Amino acid sequence: MLADEAAFAAQAEVDEAVIADDDLLQAQELVERVRASDDSALDQLHRYFESYVLWYLENLERVSLYLNEWRYLTGERLERVIAQRRTYERFIRELIERAQDEGSVDDSLDVKYATFFILGAVNGVPTWYRRKGQDAPQRIARAYADMIVGTLTATSPREAGAPLR
Repeated sequence: MLADEAAFAAQAEVDEAVIADDDLLQAQELVERVRASDDSALDQLHRYFESYVLWYLENLERVSLYLNEWRYLTGERLERVIAQRRTYERFIRELIERAQDEGSVDDSLDVKYATFFILGAVNGVPTWYRRKGQDAPQRIARAYADMIVGTLTATSPREAGAPLR
């Protein structure tokens, strides 16, 4: 084994240890707590993302590693991470669809793209957040949840299918 391959294998072992089952369990517990509430879909989305972003900010190194390194996992752990990612996406899509059914979100909103947009915004937090910044993690988490709900409930500036200017 070459030195680079050995270093990569050692790093992969470290990465795998950090992307721990405990993290996956914590994330699943958050989904279940939100799902169990009787709140409206928008309130559930807000609570989920406020809690989720706060968890991100409190576990920044682990989140950064997870977001950047999960693709290098193998075997059963990779399968669990992929299944978990699908569970999150499905959960978010279901909440957005429920919000559409409740009349809080316009039916013309593309749920798939809205989900990708939201997750892209949330997953970008580790790239800019600094612990010594002026805003508390709770304030950032609340602002992100507010913006997510605001994005979902905003009226489209153009009719679906109309050409862009």
